[in-house]
Amino acid sequence: MVQKLIYFAHGFYLAFITKPLIFEVIYVGKHGPIIDPVYHNYKIFENHPIVLKDQSFSVLDEYDISHIKSVIAHVDWVFLESIWNIFKKYSEVELSSLGCASGSPWDITIQNNQGMISKNLPIDNELIRNHFTEEY
Repeated sequence: MVQKLIYFAHGFYLAFITKPLIFEVIYVGKHGPIIDPVYHNYKIFENHPIVLKDQSFSVLDEYDISHIKSVIAHVDWVFLESIWNIFKKYSEVELSSLGCASGSPWDITIQNNQGMISKNLPIDNELIRNHFTEEY
């Protein structure tokens, strides 16, 4: 679910802020867009809650949140918080459906590849930007 939320935040950021939120390449995956570093770091949790190894960091306190806010520009923090507030109500399946919908960047990329999902097939940021600009 984390990478799906990052994908949607990235798409809206491209559409409305007109620059990438992340610089990692987004690839076509079997169940939707894949961000390799996120996928590889969190795949061990499968569909279970993400649990940190050091439980002392499992809950962010006010100091942690204010530190994170000081590193992220205010406009970006507000933007990310807005994305979270919109999409937190969706399940992973619902977010997958949105990310894989007919006419989505994921779908168009597959169609442009003769309908094949192949490893390391990137989804172009311009395709993502255009989709999020037109659809939302």
